Amino acid sequence: MQNWIILLLPLIFGSQPVGQQVEQSVEATKDTLNKRTTEQRKSFENAVRIRRSEFNDKMNRIGLDSFYTSVASTTVFLDSAASVLDKLDPNEIQYVRDHLMGNLGDSIYQKVKDVMNASAALAKKPKQKAAIDSIYSNLFSEPDLRGWKNGYFGNTSAFGASMVIHGLGIEVLTAAQISLEE
Repeated sequence: MQNWIILLLPLIFGSQPVGQQVEQSVEATKDTLNKRTTEQRKSFENAVRIRRSEFNDKMNRIGLDSFYTSVASTTVFLDSAASVLDKLDPNEIQYVRDHLMGNLGDSIYQKVKDVMNASAALAKKPKQKAAIDSIYSNLFSEPDLRGWKNGYFGNTSAFGASMVIHGLGIEVLTAAQISLEE
């Protein structure tokens, strides 16, 4: 009786083994997020170039360069953290518990929060401030660091944590770009 189920499995899941399908789906998701991050990074860098060309005085350019460096440093840090997670077994949980619920999670929290605050401070128009405040309130809905780390990384696999970190990078770049728009 159960043999017919085995015969139907290729029809249900396709001709590839389920593990291979899952692996391909994981890779496709990673590729999609990497492309989105790259697109957002290019948009941010373009906004920086436009703003830099508008500034005539040295102090404004220095401030813009400092902001750019802060955003770039944060996104490189997030990319590095995600890269480490991408090399692990997608179901790995212990690394996430040990590192992302610990000091690495503290650093991610602080770096993302610093860029979000700098973006909000740089924004001039109410519409920009509102958009950045919306992103901020979505990212930091938890009242404290421990709750934030637990909300994003608690009981999360390496794959899930990597996707969260990629998403944080996209949000950082989005807020930074919004702050530079005219």
